[in-house]
Amino acid sequence: SATMTANPGQVRSGQSSSLTWSSANVTQCTVTGPGSTILAGPSACPSVSSACNDTRTITNITTRRTYTISCTGPGGNPSGSASIILIPEFEEF
Repeated sequence: SATMTANPGQVRSGQSSSLTWSSANVTQCTVTGPGSTILAGPSACPSVSSACNDTRTITNITTRRTYTISCTGPGGNPSGSASIILIPEFEEF
């Protein structure tokens, strides 16, 4: 299995969010972010690798961001994703 959560899932521009992911019964995982940038991995699991289980603080968020954990294992290819959504700033006129 593979899971990923973002807390909070909604932020105002410039704020931060905590991204947490975990995996179980898998042999390898890769964590990717916007534009297919690799945050961690690909690494063998289970290990001390941050690709298997970790928490990262995503800072200075200015656009919607989606992150994904993709794994391979004996039971298939589990994956999980989380999005951080921007709360719109209302301009006063």
